[in-house]
Amino acid sequence: MGRRLDGLSDGGPFEGRRLEHVEEAYVAFWSAWADFPPETVLGTP
Repeated sequence: MGRRLDGLSDGGPFEGRRLEHVEEAYVAFWSAWADFPPETVLGTP
C-alpha cells in the first residue's frame, strides 16, 4: 500500500473504493493541525 492523495484505497477491505470529498473537513483539519505541531513545514508537490 502506498500513500495516495486522490482518496482511492489501494489495499485492505476498502480496496478500489474512493473516499467522498468533504470540503469543510479539510479546513477544520488544517486549523486543528496548525495549533499543535508549530514546526510543520508547508510544501508543494
